[in-house]
Amino acid sequence: MKINHNYFIILFLFFISTLSATELILKLKGDSTSGFYVDLYYGSIPVSTQQKNGELNLIVENEDYSIREYVNNWKATKAIQQGNTITLSGVAKLPKLEADIHISAIYEIVNNQVVEKRIELLQTNLSLLYYSINTSLNVNEKPSRFWSFDNADNKGGVVHESYPAAGYMIGDSLAVGLLTNAGNRNLWTRNIRRRPSAGGVGFRAIQEICDANLYQIASQTDRKDGNNFVKLTFGELSDFNHPADKIEYKTPEMNDWKSYNGATVTLDKGIYIFKGNKATSDMAGFRLAYHLPDGYYTVRFKHRSASPVSLRLWKNEGTSANDVQGFNYQTNIPSSATEWTNQEETVFLANTEAGTTNLLIAASNLKAGESYQLEIKDLEVVQSVAAGRAYHQLRAGVLNTKRTFIFVAPAKPTLHDVRLASQVYLADGLRFRGTTEEKCLYSCYQMLMWITSADNFTALSVPSINYAPDMYNRDSFWSQMGIYDKESSESIFNAWAATQNEAGTIGTIITPSMGSKELKGNDATLEFLWFALVNKRQYGTPPPMDKITKAFNYVINEIDPHKTGICSARFVLGQNDCVEYPNRTSNLAVNQGMLAVTLRVAQELGLPVEKEYIEKANVGYRAFYDKKLGYLIDNKAFPYVITFNSLLPEFVSLWLFNEPILTSEMVNNTLDKVPSHNGYSPLIFHVKNTFFTLKNKPFSPNLFWDNGVYYNAGSWMREEICGYVSGLKHGWKPAEKRIKDRLKAEITLNPDEPFSHEFLPYDLAVPGCWWPSTRVFSWNVFVLKALEVAGMRTPEENPNYRKDYVK
Repeated sequence: MKINHNYFIILFLFFISTLSATELILKLKGDSTSGFYVDLYYGSIPVSTQQKNGELNLIVENEDYSIREYVNNWKATKAIQQGNTITLSGVAKLPKLEADIHISAIYEIVNNQVVEKRIELLQTNLSLLYYSINTSLNVNEKPSRFWSFDNADNKGGVVHESYPAAGYMIGDSLAVGLLTNAGNRNLWTRNIRRRPSAGGVGFRAIQEICDANLYQIASQTDRKDGNNFVKLTFGELSDFNHPADKIEYKTPEMNDWKSYNGATVTLDKGIYIFKGNKATSDMAGFRLAYHLPDGYYTVRFKHRSASPVSLRLWKNEGTSANDVQGFNYQTNIPSSATEWTNQEETVFLANTEAGTTNLLIAASNLKAGESYQLEIKDLEVVQSVAAGRAYHQLRAGVLNTKRTFIFVAPAKPTLHDVRLASQVYLADGLRFRGTTEEKCLYSCYQMLMWITSADNFTALSVPSINYAPDMYNRDSFWSQMGIYDKESSESIFNAWAATQNEAGTIGTIITPSMGSKELKGNDATLEFLWFALVNKRQYGTPPPMDKITKAFNYVINEIDPHKTGICSARFVLGQNDCVEYPNRTSNLAVNQGMLAVTLRVAQELGLPVEKEYIEKANVGYRAFYDKKLGYLIDNKAFPYVITFNSLLPEFVSLWLFNEPILTSEMVNNTLDKVPSHNGYSPLIFHVKNTFFTLKNKPFSPNLFWDNGVYYNAGSWMREEICGYVSGLKHGWKPAEKRIKDRLKAEITLNPDEPFSHEFLPYDLAVPGCWWPSTRVFSWNVFVLKALEVAGMRTPEENPNYRKDYVK
């Protein structure tokens, strides 16, 4: 019998459509005596109840932390239901503090899948109180499973992943999720580490961690006891400088150690000796299996080795897609063959799910076939149990608001479905309008907007959890330009303005708990000027002209001191910054275009820049087009290289001034040379062979990547779409389709990864081409602005857009 597959597809789509038509229902429960609360239903299915745990829990402390009061399992004394909104309210009395807190919990149905739960706090009795607050999803019947963004079957505990979201499944077809507003709005951060001091290797855990328990999922014990919850906690600071307790974990028996890449181990008078006669890999050592709960750990020991030492912490065996490496960049730590070296590292572990954590200690930087020996002694693994305190401020007469969102939607218990739902429904909750792809870009950006620290609520825009806690100038600029948020745009611009040195240079990195002296002649200072112009036009923000003048003078002195109109720089003034030029270069198209655009920006900002000077730079940019070859030369030293980077200045000119610099022939012929498959293209590529070899690579001598990975023809969405928009404005016919295809590829190329990436691998046959570090990336949100330039999106689709701000 012939099977009609289309018939089954139609039936499936009909089934999903009927589920999607089911409505979220808010049911007001309780009374003024026992307390009002809200239960949530999806049609007739109960999906969350606050009967047992109440709407929220509060910890409140005074300024010197000498008095602490608790508001447990709060329910309202008053309730009002109007249409799709229920407002719960009441007063929590704090007798020790001689204070009352007015509490409201407002439920508002956004659409058939999303409800917003907004919590408001107000007090008028003390000049300042500190508080932490938690709210949760609870269900009486045990869910079929719990999930988090990076784990479709989470066994419980603290969740710290690439994107903050968690929930549970009701059966195998209904997902329930708990989401939060951005960190700079709800005042949270995901930062758990800092850069090392000079001479150090690898990140260290910070000793005061905000929001370590931002997301928690019911443990196996909780579930047995009938406590089925997913909890969000705001305003909790975990102090490990003054721990409440310390727990030392015994070193596992040597018989239980597992060899890593062929090493052997013996014990001699308290010294563990790792040996190998012929190295088969660049690292060899042993894995020690510990049962470590989520928390903060110090690992210390002494080592002696002719080779450097590397450390890793792996969840379970370190082989699954969900594994998180506990240490970050503790690689090739210097050792000595004759003297003992003291080693101490700190790390915050989450997502252990009460399982095994493997500590790897290994000799590293080994050459194939060489012998090695690593000695260690006095190994200690110590957990510091946090002394917790509240850090969110509740000032007298100032309303505090926390916005959370609950979604209920048809979904399978897969990474794809829970990840996609977590992004799409957060965007819905925030009242963002757009396609599924646009919603993913918007939500990824939102979840990478944090506060800086407990004492500094300045917005911190991080590129991804992998790059955290660093805020990079370039990344934060493109992220802010993609959305409409006056407060964060001004705040982040001012943070960069504060890094300006005497010469006028703007910093490259801002990183909490550690300084940065990385100020150099890259694109940071140029983009600072662009940032000022956009803020002036979009929000009416007056530019700080003293800093603007100083920054522009630095740019000219650095890249065109004789005002020839030709850029001569020591760095790539754009994304492909994998080579430096200590003796300067004028060979780069992107650099020349960046100078041209920046001169025009400076003129718009009111600085005395002559039209003739701008035109010299424009002519220099156009000169990179080779009429015979038929494309814009990216780098005159490598005429076989084509990049989207070289087209970026053209896009910026079209975006900021609605004027081209290049001709249509230059743009369109260059784009005609771009290869494409599966709806996406490489950022930088060899015109004939696509991929580079060790012999023809246009990178620094020490840099190289596999085919299709990173800058060896990897696909970077932001620059690619900006290039296509330039083509669209120049009449390049494939442009609109290429834009739509590239958006689609971002969330469909890897079925398990429907989110914004740092880059997409262009050769999927290369082993390990999907780097975990690329997950959930912020700056692709700029594509929303690029779509506006293309006429494929309107500003009004953004929730914070205001016409009265825009010129």
